[in-house]
Amino acid sequence: MNANQVRRWLRERGIEPPSRRAREAVSLAPSAAARFVPLALAPAAEPAPVIRLDVQRGEARLKLEWPIEVADACGAWLRQWLA
Repeated sequence: MNANQVRRWLRERGIEPPSRRAREAVSLAPSAAARFVPLALAPAAEPAPVIRLDVQRGEARLKLEWPIEVADACGAWLRQWLA
């Protein structure tokens, strides 16, 4: 990230960017104490099972991945392609 971009964002929001020459300490408003916040994560999803085919017909070679939920459509397409 470029410092010029950050300065521009500060100016656009009406915040005076700090000067490089300013040596005085900057006091920040007190904020809530930092604390650990546990998060519940969903289990990693298993990849959906797929049909993987490597078919060659004459000069045509085909690598195919088809969702197993629609295996019947894969069979119909493959029968039509090989006919």
